[in-house]
Amino acid sequence: MTRNNNFVATRMWLSRATVLALLAGSVAACQRSPDNRDVAVPPPPPPPSTRTVVITPAPQPAPTRTVVITPPPQPAPTRTVVISPAPQPAPTRTVVISPAPQPAPTTAAVPREPISDVVAITAAPNQQLLAGKRVQFTNVKVGSVVGDRTFWVGPNNTQQLFVVLSPPLDEGSAEDRIVVREGQTLDLTGVLKVMPNPQQAQKQWDLSDAEAQELNGEALYLETEDIRFKQG
Repeated sequence: MTRNNNFVATRMWLSRATVLALLAGSVAACQRSPDNRDVAVPPPPPPPSTRTVVITPAPQPAPTRTVVITPPPQPAPTRTVVISPAPQPAPTRTVVISPAPQPAPTTAAVPREPISDVVAITAAPNQQLLAGKRVQFTNVKVGSVVGDRTFWVGPNNTQQLFVVLSPPLDEGSAEDRIVVREGQTLDLTGVLKVMPNPQQAQKQWDLSDAEAQELNGEALYLETEDIRFKQG
């Protein structure tokens, strides 16, 4: 089958070649004269004259540049502000007032125990500091007798101390033996105590109103534990 195809293809190629050869011979015969002379074939007419047209491009306008002119900034309107100086206060003078120098506090001398002088008690600047101190008087004089258990002792009416007999000295046989009278000289031993208010003193020691009022302003009293009468 392959061989048949090749054979057919060959024949077709030969047929085409034959046709081309015949066409070429015909063309050559037409160009020759009957006497087999070469006939001059006139040259082809020249092509029409051509005109060279120079097309000049239209002038292009110069490129424009857009210039934006910004007006210069206008200065802000100025306001004239008149600043008047604030009124100055009158100059002040600082006056330093120093407190007057205070005298150094004096420490009251507390008598040593036992206290042996009525005046050391009555003249003390702060008699409250003597509360609880022991007392031992020798040859102290009785000023006045207030009640069965109470009396005043001291050198005079302005310097005297209130004395109260302790309960053991006012009970039983001691009550009958101890009788205090104005003007006697005594030896007393006891303890200083804080004076109660007149109302309490009146009730506690069975005093009259007048006797209780005499104690108003007194800070201390002596509660005596031992009493001895001196022969005068």
